[in-house]
Amino acid sequence: MRPWFSVSALAVAAPRANVAGVVRLTCGPEGLEIELLRVTGAALGFAPGGVADAVAFRVPYTAVRGLAREGRVLYLAVDPAAVTPYNRFALARFAEDEDEALGRALSARARARWASYLLPAPLGALAAAAVPEGLAGGVLGRASVGALAALMVLAGLRQLAAWITWGGPFSDRLRDRFEAELTERLALLPTSRAVTPEPLVARLPVRRASPRAAAPAPPTAPDPGYAPRPAAPAAAPLEPTGAAGRPLFAVLAASVGIVALVGFLRRYAGSEGPPPPAAPPLVSGLAAAARALRLDVRAPPAPERCLCARADSPLWKDGVPVLGILTFEGDDGALTDPLPREDKARFPAYDFDLAVVNNAARALRDVRVTLTFARRSSAGRRVGAVDRGLFWGNVLSPGHAVKWHVSAPGSEVRVDAGVTGTLAQAHLDPGPADAFFALTSSRFRAVRLHGAAMLAYLRDPRAADVARALAVQGAGDAAFLGRIRRAAAPVIACDLRREGEHLEACVFNGASQPKGGLALREVPASPASPPSPGAGDPRSVPLDAIVPVHDGLRLALTIPVDFAAELAVVDPATTE
Repeated sequence: MRPWFSVSALAVAAPRANVAGVVRLTCGPEGLEIELLRVTGAALGFAPGGVADAVAFRVPYTAVRGLAREGRVLYLAVDPAAVTPYNRFALARFAEDEDEALGRALSARARARWASYLLPAPLGALAAAAVPEGLAGGVLGRASVGALAALMVLAGLRQLAAWITWGGPFSDRLRDRFEAELTERLALLPTSRAVTPEPLVARLPVRRASPRAAAPAPPTAPDPGYAPRPAAPAAAPLEPTGAAGRPLFAVLAASVGIVALVGFLRRYAGSEGPPPPAAPPLVSGLAAAARALRLDVRAPPAPERCLCARADSPLWKDGVPVLGILTFEGDDGALTDPLPREDKARFPAYDFDLAVVNNAARALRDVRVTLTFARRSSAGRRVGAVDRGLFWGNVLSPGHAVKWHVSAPGSEVRVDAGVTGTLAQAHLDPGPADAFFALTSSRFRAVRLHGAAMLAYLRDPRAADVARALAVQGAGDAAFLGRIRRAAAPVIACDLRREGEHLEACVFNGASQPKGGLALREVPASPASPPSPGAGDPRSVPLDAIVPVHDGLRLALTIPVDFAAELAVVDPATTE
C-alpha cells in the first residue's frame, strides 16, 4: 500500500479558481482527501461568505479532472459531480502541517497589499520634503525624488506580498512533491520513486469516470461513518532554508538606505556656509558707500494672463434683460424714452412705438406688457391713471421681436413687462447670433440698433460692419453706435477695477496678430462735451505691453483722478 502524503496550502483567488483560503490535501490509498479549513468563494456566482467550520471529504482519483502548473501556482480541478461548490483550486505557499501559520500568512498578505496601496504616496511626499535644496531644487526636482521613493516603496511592498504568497524554496519543493505524489496515484507516473519529482504531464485530459468509479456528492458536514486517516509516517522532512526571509530583508534594507541617503545629503549637500568676513577697508566710509549701492537685476514680474468674454460697456453695465423693451417714434426713430406732446386740446398725450425682443436662448410664450399712463395736477399729485395692456399670445422665438403702436393721454408713463430680470439672474444663455443679425434688416431703425448691440455683446465679427452701416444712415444716435463699435473692436478692455488713481484692467487681443503700442483712452459722456473744463481732446494712458494673439494681460495703470468713467482701448493700427 502506498504511504499517506499530506500537505497544507493557500488557495489564492485566480481567474480559473472558485475558492480562496487555507486547505489541506492528503493523497490516501483510496482517494484524495480535501479539508476546507478557512475558505470562501472566489468566483462570480457565489454569494459572499465561506465555510465557518472545517469540512473534510474524499474524492476518488478518477474524479480529478485537471492538474496543471503555471509559474508557481498549481491548479487542481475536481469533477463538480463529486464535490460542489468548491472544486477548482489555485494552490500556493505549501507547508507540511502549519494551518495557523498559513492563516497568519493569508492575513499578512492582505496587510502587505493594503500597505502597497496606502504607504507609497505619503513616504514619497516625505522624501520630497526632506531632500536638500542643493540636490533637488524646484517643484520638478522634488516631485521626481518623491516619485522615485514612492516607486521603490511600492516595488518593495509588492515583492513582500509576492513572497508571502509563494513561500520560498521550501514551498516550491513541497509543491513539486505533492504534484509527483498525485500524478503517481493518477497512474501518470511509474510506481518507481527513482524519477525526478517534476510533473510529466502539465494538464490532465478530461475523462469520463465509469459508473462504478463515480463517487457520490460529499456531505456539507463531516460524514459520521468516515474514519480520519491514520497517522502515517511522513516522508523525509524538508527543512526551510535561510532564503525565506530575503525579500523582507531587502525591503527593510531599501528603507534604511533611503533614510540614510536623505540624512547624508542633508548633512553634506546643503548650502555653503557664510562667506568669510571682508578685509577692513583702507579708506574710512568706503565700505558703507559700497554697501549702499545695491543693483536690482531682477526682471519685473510678467503680467498675469486673463480672458475677456466681452468688453466693459455702458450698454450692458446692468446686465442684458431677458425681454428687451424698445421705445421709439416712427420707422427711422432712434432708441429713446417716450416724451409727451400736447394734443389738439392742448393736453399732454403719448404717441410712440414699442417693441419687445426675446434676448434669451429660450422661447417665450404669452408675452405681456402693461403701460400705466398718468398726469400730474397743479399740486403735483398723480391723477388720471390709465392702464393699457399689450399681449402676444404666440411663441416669441429667441432673437425675435414683436412691435405695437401706443397712444394714450398723460404726462408720464411706466412700462412693466411680464418677464423681468437679466440673463445672468435667470441663468439663461443669450439667443443665437444669426437671429440678432436678422434683426439688423428690420424695417425699424431701433430694432436694427438693438440687433447690432446684441452682436457686439456676443463678440460677433459682423457687429462692427452693421454699426458702420447704421452710422451712414443717420447720426442722431452717434454715441450709441460709438459704444457698439468700441465693444466690437478686436482689442478690448474688461474687468476694470478702479480705486482713485489706481486702475487694473484686462486687455484682450482678439486679432490675428500681436498688438503693441496700445493706449487706454477716456470716452466723454457725450461727443459734444469734453471730459473736464478746459480740456481738449480726450486723454489717454499708454499700455507698455505687447498683448499676444487671442490672449489677454492684466495691467496696472496710474490714471488721473478725474478720468472719465467710460474707457476704450486705442489701437494705432486701426481707426475707430
